[in-house]
Amino acid sequence: MPIQATVILDSGCFLPGDDNSPSTEIGYFQSSRSSQDIRVIADGEEKIFTELKNLGKNCLIEIRHVKADGTIYDKGAKASTTFHDELLHLKHLYGEDIPVDPKKFDCILRFDSGYFCGALVKPRNFKLHRQQAAGNFTHSPEDAPKSAGKPIAHNVHVHFKLKKSEAIELVRDGKVVWSSTTSGAKDRLEIEVIADNTTADKFYRQALKDKRDNYWSKNLHVIPQHASWVVRSERSERAISVHATQAEAIEAAREIAQHRGSEIIIHRADGRIRERKSYRTNPRLPKLPREVLFPRVPTVTDKEIIKKAIKEVINESPVSSERESRT
Repeated sequence: MPIQATVILDSGCFLPGDDNSPSTEIGYFQSSRSSQDIRVIADGEEKIFTELKNLGKNCLIEIRHVKADGTIYDKGAKASTTFHDELLHLKHLYGEDIPVDPKKFDCILRFDSGYFCGALVKPRNFKLHRQQAAGNFTHSPEDAPKSAGKPIAHNVHVHFKLKKSEAIELVRDGKVVWSSTTSGAKDRLEIEVIADNTTADKFYRQALKDKRDNYWSKNLHVIPQHASWVVRSERSERAISVHATQAEAIEAAREIAQHRGSEIIIHRADGRIRERKSYRTNPRLPKLPREVLFPRVPTVTDKEIIKKAIKEVINESPVSSERESRT
């Protein structure tokens, strides 16, 4: 039975194609030091491969679909009929097509086969960040968010069907660094190329040949989740990174926030806001109530309701019952 293999691209920039080559090339920036570049899930179970911790810089990464006889599928990738329309084009943000510089990316991902589809297609707004006198880029609350104008793919999935003895190989500058044959997958395989929010500035500003204002996403929250601490973007259900301690999560969020010129909202173990840290040049912090955000619980302020609830608790307590029995 064939293995359904999917390469998941969390982020990336499609580079202009060459009429003489069937290859599809995508510019990629590495995540922060606390994140792994590639995650592998085989039949629903995550597998750890130390060789995938760091893709490297100034290199070419080929994602190859290798046949049983060792030859490669190299007739070019295909795409769904809606794929092109689901992508975010720089023209949507800047009003014109803007060239990127391939040399600015940490590495180039190359596909010679596979079926490209958009995933997590939904609306998205972007915040304008302007360059400050110190050279950094920050967002002003006075600048209204800008919509992409349509639902866009937040991820890109590249599908492969692996027949018996076929494999997906990751090849760095001509040398095989990983093969799916070591994953143990029997039914399905997911290879996620990870990108966290430290890469936003790189994709939307540093990669452009023409320097100008750029667009960002939202602030960061450090929140408890089960026995761990996670870093999330504002109003996002997906964790950017997961950590054993709050201190580790704060440090990871700080590194991202410094790149973004944004803020960190740190929560206590019960979900209440503990403090806010700003990495903006001119912070303008809104006053937020110290409420429980994860999960959100309605706040009761009526004094009579509070008194009634306290009385009910006292009447139902074991101590109160014991006193009544003695009298």
